[in-house]
Amino acid sequence: AVLLLARPQPARLLVVALVHPPGGSAAAWHRQAALDDELGRFGCATLNRLARSVWAAPSANHLPDADLFALDLFERLWQQGIAPVVRELAAAGVTALDLVPSGDLHLAPWGHLAVAVASAPSERSAQAAQPAASDTSPTWATSAGSPASAPGTVELRVLPSVGAWWACEREAGAPAVPTPRWALLAQPAPPELGALRWADVEARLSLALWGEAGMSGVELEDGGPAPPEADAALLIGHGVVPGSNAAQAGLATGARLVQPYQLLRLGRCRRALVSACLLGHTDDRSGEALGFLSGCFDHRLTFTAGWLTEVPDQAACLYSLAAQWLLRQSAAGAGRGHAAWAASLAQLRRELQCGAWPAGFGEWLAARWPRDAMEPAPPSPPAALLRALPWAVALG
Repeated sequence: AVLLLARPQPARLLVVALVHPPGGSAAAWHRQAALDDELGRFGCATLNRLARSVWAAPSANHLPDADLFALDLFERLWQQGIAPVVRELAAAGVTALDLVPSGDLHLAPWGHLAVAVASAPSERSAQAAQPAASDTSPTWATSAGSPASAPGTVELRVLPSVGAWWACEREAGAPAVPTPRWALLAQPAPPELGALRWADVEARLSLALWGEAGMSGVELEDGGPAPPEADAALLIGHGVVPGSNAAQAGLATGARLVQPYQLLRLGRCRRALVSACLLGHTDDRSGEALGFLSGCFDHRLTFTAGWLTEVPDQAACLYSLAAQWLLRQSAAGAGRGHAAWAASLAQLRRELQCGAWPAGFGEWLAARWPRDAMEPAPPSPPAALLRALPWAVALG
């Protein structure tokens, strides 16, 4: 089934369900849920800004627990508007669900909500109350959640648009690539941009993880030489939105700006891990969200992973390396397809929520950590990464 989500009014959530069983006839229906007064006063964009205030410089109006308040309201949005539809679909036998939000609903931490109600409690649940399990049945899971045979399990996928959903459906039967290869898009940080030092650390360790046969640095300058084809792309830099126009959102890698259309030059590349913050939303003035990530879907990519909000550079670096570690451990890595990527990222989320690195990653990180790095390799996930984790997103 596909769920299309919209907020026609601040205190209303519209859910349109399209059910298309294999070999059966499709059906469509809609539900409109009333949200409580407090939730109705806040748009998702405002809540996302509250969460982002965690990384802002301290000020008189800074709220240390703003991200926890935002997550609590997002969970209430889930319970009041979506959980009843989930139960209805599960009772009808639906086991897989594609979620297509619109407008500022793109900024909701859907991956966090799905995993939080399906499995182990997140770090925030130790600080704020978590809904009772009975309120969220049937169980939600990402692609790495409970086995499909488990009763009541509904597999969740999130996509930025109906067009992106259709593109993913067309790619669903594509064969896995036997010898996958990564393209690395990252430029050395200029000396005056000290804040970008973690981009250098991540690039060096990523190349060490995959080796020359698995990853190579590329440049995507218009009019330049054609880069080698790749199955997946790792983009390291800082998200920028020239002129606050989400259609022009790009990724600053050193002194260069990469935009989604340039990824077409990588040939067969369909998946991207974007290690950057501020991925295109225009400070929420016009309801735009995900400019860069959703733009990738307009240029042949059908799976992207990144961040919904600003995160500390070290947190983005460590999350990307841990995600690559899990992809590397899975057979064929980047070539296993979207389900394997979603499974690895959901597994990473659960392990980080338990305060631990994936098995073997901590030892590898300590052995490979650059000697010229400003800080030693963290033996466990740092608090800044755990607090930012709900805002990691996987689309596709």
